[in-house]
Amino acid sequence: MTTIACNKESMAGDLQFTNSKDFSKWKGKTKVFKFKAHELHYPHADFIVGFAGTAADIIEVADYFDLPERWDKLPRVRGLMGLVLTADKKIFCFDDYTKWLKVEGDYHAIGSGGPIALGVLANNGSPKEAIRAAMKHDSFTGFGVKELKF
Repeated sequence: MTTIACNKESMAGDLQFTNSKDFSKWKGKTKVFKFKAHELHYPHADFIVGFAGTAADIIEVADYFDLPERWDKLPRVRGLMGLVLTADKKIFCFDDYTKWLKVEGDYHAIGSGGPIALGVLANNGSPKEAIRAAMKHDSFTGFGVKELKF
């Protein structure tokens, strides 16, 4: 899977993509993206989304968040999870990208390395440090870290 972690200041994610059929691994460019506020998603402020799921689903939903007016209907995806950090310092998570759930607290993490990342965040570690810790202990997290801030 992957690991995505955030606090109210930044979001980080690993760069490893894993084939679910043969478990081969490769380095991707990112799973963490920054988007402009939009009336169809979150009209109040710009936001960052970190995705955990298949590369195809991540690309499709990222394209939709970027330019929703280009889509006649919503992308159909399965098993995609996301973590959202807004410029107004709110954190949301989702397993349906059209329905965000507000996270109470100052940090959150998702994905296969999420429990490890939460431990680091709970001890005042940064999201980047949380991903690095997950990379040491979770075989589905790896190949470096990408961090985005507002």
